[in-house]
Amino acid sequence: MAIKGKSKPKGGAKPVTRGPRPTYVPVHTPLMRRRSFWYTVLGVVVLASAIGIWYGLAQQREADREEALARSLRDAATEYRQQVDPIVTSIGTPVAPSGIDVFPEFATAVSSIADGEGESADLEPLARATAEAAKSAAEDLDAIKAVELVAGKGFQEHAVLYVINSKSRMVQALKLYEQAALLSETAAAATGDDATELAKRASQLVTLAQGIFGDGYQDYVEFQFLAGIFQPTVATGTP
Repeated sequence: MAIKGKSKPKGGAKPVTRGPRPTYVPVHTPLMRRRSFWYTVLGVVVLASAIGIWYGLAQQREADREEALARSLRDAATEYRQQVDPIVTSIGTPVAPSGIDVFPEFATAVSSIADGEGESADLEPLARATAEAAKSAAEDLDAIKAVELVAGKGFQEHAVLYVINSKSRMVQALKLYEQAALLSETAAAATGDDATELAKRASQLVTLAQGIFGDGYQDYVEFQFLAGIFQPTVATGTP
C-alpha cells in the first residue's frame, strides 16, 4: 500500500532573505580627547622650547663674546693712547678736532729761510733742539710694543693695521724731522746761496715728514674711534 507524501505547493516556496549580520562600529574619540594628540602636542612644545632655549643661550654667548671683544679693544686702545699721547704732545700742538701740528716753530723757521725771508744763523739753536727732540720721540715711540697690544686677540684686521701703521709712520716721520733739523744746522753754518739751498732741502724734508706723520696720526685716531674712546680736541680762543 503506497504512502502518500505531502504535496509540494505549486511553484515552490520563496526563500526568506536573511538580514545583515550585526557588526561592531567603533565610536571615534574626538581629536581633543585623544591622548596621542596631546602627546604629540607636548612633544612639539618640548622640542620648540628646547630650540628656543638653545637659540637664546647661543645669542647670549655671542653677545657676551662681542662685549668681551669690545672691552678688550677698549683696553688695548686706552693703553696705546696712554703710551703715545705723552710723546706726541711733547713735540706738537693738538689741532681740533683730530689733528696735531708737530714742531710748528721749526717748520715755520725753515720755510722762512728757504724763501729768503729769515737769517740762517737764527735757525741753529732751534734746529739742534728739534733734532734732539725728534730723535728722542722716535726712540720712545719705537719702543712701544704695539703689536703685542693687538695681536692674537681676535680684533678685526683693520684695527691691527691702524696700530701697526700709526706707529711705523710716526716713527718714520720723526726720523725725517731729525734729518731736516740736522740739515738745517748745516744751513745755519753756511752763508749765501749755500744756506738757502740747504734750507730748501730741509724744508722739503719737513713737508714730507708732515704728510707721513699726519697719516700715522690719523691711523692713531681711527684706532681710538674704532674702540669708542676717541675724544676730539676742543678748539680754544675766539672763533
